[in-house]
Parts: sequence; structure tokens; C-alpha cells
Amino acid sequence: MSVSELARGLAPPTLSERERAVVLYEYVRDVIRFGFQETFDDATPEETLRVRLGHCNPQGELLCELARSVGIRAEQHFVTINGDLLNGILRAPSRITHSYVRFWIGGRPIEVDGYVCDPTFFRGAQARLKRGNAAVGFAVHRDGSVAWDGWTRCMSQMADPSMVLEAHGPADPRAFYGSDANANRLNAFERFLLRSFALPAANSTIDRIRREGGELG
Repeated sequence: MSVSELARGLAPPTLSERERAVVLYEYVRDVIRFGFQETFDDATPEETLRVRLGHCNPQGELLCELARSVGIRAEQHFVTINGDLLNGILRAPSRITHSYVRFWIGGRPIEVDGYVCDPTFFRGAQARLKRGNAAVGFAVHRDGSVAWDGWTRCMSQMADPSMVLEAHGPADPRAFYGSDANANRLNAFERFLLRSFALPAANSTIDRIRREGGELG
């Protein structure tokens, strides 16, 4: 099933614009587990949908394509944030590229990245933050949320606007990843190390946190 076919099946025109946006948001949040594909940021929406795994950038691209398929205006916005967000999961550089989705509902912009973390993982990660008395880490923010009502801002990762070091605005992801503004750009050797060692280890940690979240539920 294509991305557009999936979107039309999930969000028929009988639903309001807000209801359609929430349905698609919840699909990405609940079905696409948080984690890292081998292709990392280069994963296409079709790949993300097939493997049902992704982090902020592939998930954001998928959500935008789903929304646009049913006539909802959606933009993927790119920012540079501190790599501390990934403490406990991945040894990240001091600056990383993050993205979120800006929906336009009833002509009003609403920013979300709560779709990135599936609820079970999010619950486990927040529990770890609480135990360590930390604000960020394990790919979540202490004050974040994954429950979106379709009316208000909902962030699981970039919950504090002060986390933004640089704002790059809306962009086509393929063009942005090749630009100098992308803090995640890697050379061939770095890509090899990431794909072969760092990402499998990160996914193992994420799975452990998800199991912890399941026990808390």
C-alpha cells in the first residue's frame, strides 16, 4: 500500500481537518516505533512505513506526506539542537539536526514532534529521566508529551523552545540533508561506523527502555 493510499484509508473526508490530522499523527506515533534505520536520515517515507521504525527526521517526512495526501497543509521544520537529548542512547555530537512538523489546522499553525516516540518507549524514557533527576536524555524531554488534541503544541523531544540553537525553517528534507546547515552530515567512514555499531547498540537500548515502559503500563 502506498503512503497516499494509506492516508486516504485512515483519514477519510468525512472527518474534520483536525480529526484527520490527529488520526495520522497517532498512526505514526503508535505504528512507527522510535528507533534508527540503517539508512538513518536518508530513509524515505516508503522505507519508514515498510520497516515501521524511525527517528524524528524520517518520521516527520512520513507524517507530512500522509497529511498532504489528504489535503492538510504540513511542513517539516529543521532545527539544530543540543545533542544532550540523546544521552543514554547514542553518543551524539554537541549539535544535532532535529525536525518537527508544523500543521496548519483551520489556518492556524500548530507544532508537533510528539509522534516521534511511541507511548510505551516514552513512558520508559521519562521514568529514567525522573530517576536521574534530568531534564533531557534518552531521546525525550521531562516536560514532553505524546498525547495531541489537534489544537495545541505537542512535543515529546523539543518540549523546551530554548533547546533550539539554530532554526532553519521549513525545507525539503532531501535538499536540507545535503546542505551545510545539516549537523548530521557524515562522511563515508562515519556512516559505516554509525550503521555498523552505533545504531544497532542504540536500538538495543531503546528496546530495553520500551520493555521497561511496558512494565510500567
